[in-house]
Amino acid sequence: MARSSRLTLSQLATRSVWPVLKTQGWERRGSLFYFTSNDRGDVALVALRTFRLEGLLSFIVEIALAPTPWLDWLTFLHGPRPVDEAHAIVRRRLDQPYWSRMVTGKRMSDRGVWTVDPQDHTEDGMAVTADYVGAQLAESLNSAVPELVSLLDRERLLAFIGDEHPGWHSATAELAELVLLSDTRDVDRFERAIENCRRIQSDDQILAWAQERFAR
Repeated sequence: MARSSRLTLSQLATRSVWPVLKTQGWERRGSLFYFTSNDRGDVALVALRTFRLEGLLSFIVEIALAPTPWLDWLTFLHGPRPVDEAHAIVRRRLDQPYWSRMVTGKRMSDRGVWTVDPQDHTEDGMAVTADYVGAQLAESLNSAVPELVSLLDRERLLAFIGDEHPGWHSATAELAELVLLSDTRDVDRFERAIENCRRIQSDDQILAWAQERFAR
């Protein structure tokens, strides 16, 4: 029989995530938390999304960054986009800090799915209760959020996208660089970004959009 948990994801977020973020100036919309930089309007995001698994409270945690020019580019392509992790320029799924869990007798290997299941135990014998999961989630966010917020610095973000970082997913480096530099007045770097993007991009739409934005 499927095991259930009475705690909702919203309640867990209120108990474990909100106390970590609210004192740092973050805002909240349900299980989506966001921090907006004052100067450019870029947004850092922490998202908790439900993952249905055997009637248990299971969820995914992602941290992400959505710079204003990137959202403007997506809006140009597809119309207005919500400000969330799905439309971010970089994002990372936070793994559960314990190695694995038992669900209906089977060892699960997806460390990116967090689950509250008091009938399960970690390898060191701790019951995977809501309090345990909440404490581990708060600890993970305390570790991950400073790096995320540091990427609100555009120069740091440009350098970050240009390198490989295990666990992070990002837009194509050349495309991301062009979009971000379209929001500057650095002619030399922008022209180099145009050439770099032209080498990998057969569609001139992004080039025309970026040039128009840069000329504003």
